[in-house]
Amino acid sequence: SIRASTETLERVVNMLGLNLKSLEEEETRGHAASIVLELAPYLLFENLPAMPQLIASLLTTGRERINEGPHDINSVELTCYGVKILERLVENPDNRRSVADANVVLSKIVELLNFRDDCKVPVPDETENRSQEEIVEASLNVLHKLVSTTGETGEALRSTISKNSEIMSNIRKILYQHDNKNSSLSVHAVKILSCLAMHETAREVIGSSCQIVRKLVSSVLPRPMDIVQDGNNGSTVADSAAQALVLLSTGSEYNRATILDKINLEELVGMLFDASMEQRIMIAHLLKHLRTYSGPGYGNQLKKVIDGSLPKVNSVI
Repeated sequence: SIRASTETLERVVNMLGLNLKSLEEEETRGHAASIVLELAPYLLFENLPAMPQLIASLLTTGRERINEGPHDINSVELTCYGVKILERLVENPDNRRSVADANVVLSKIVELLNFRDDCKVPVPDETENRSQEEIVEASLNVLHKLVSTTGETGEALRSTISKNSEIMSNIRKILYQHDNKNSSLSVHAVKILSCLAMHETAREVIGSSCQIVRKLVSSVLPRPMDIVQDGNNGSTVADSAAQALVLLSTGSEYNRATILDKINLEELVGMLFDASMEQRIMIAHLLKHLRTYSGPGYGNQLKKVIDGSLPKVNSVI
């Protein structure tokens, strides 16, 4: 089998980087990508050091695609292969640091979050439309796997990804374009924010975006439209958004002020009685953090609303 032969495996992986000069080479590259996709759960970057760069060569971002011309449609197929290969590779925690260390891979994955907007070309058929959506969702899933990694590797990954200048703006676009708690893209986006919020630099960047904080707040508070929709994803988003807000409100007077400006405290307190137990615990911690705010503008409201709910807060925690 291919897996049993290192030489054969390396040959197939190297085909991912073919410089397309003919239709035959393009088809060969596609076949190689399909094989690597099947093998990806069993592969380690440390055994194939050239693989990050070769996978990056498959990823054509929307901006690059504008100038492509004849290989436009095929580039979507190859990009879809590339990001799905990464998606399977990062299921193995041993591969995650290698992805972050390969700057070109990480920067392309972040840019692919904005793939559909950047393309600026007509979508010729439903198949490519689905492929474009799959590219965005798989890119979000890759990032979520990276930022949710535990231990020192996870801390290093969150630090590296937090420094990417485009990630917050692209996540903000996704949250506003998919204003629905049941959207799988929204679920991934909020989960990424809740993981990034474990890092101090990311907390500063997230807290500085009033639009992102507003979306996190609206994801926590129940909306009438959620009642008639499948609640599974909505609950997942609410849990992750509450976790992100708790982390954002930790040790940052600025972030607490931003959250207080966007949130309805009475609605938040009401969730101590109506939400799931997991959400109640998060809400209780958030209220305790907000209560420590000492700046101007919210003192009387904080005392009136939060102090009155402290017995319930303490019983939940």
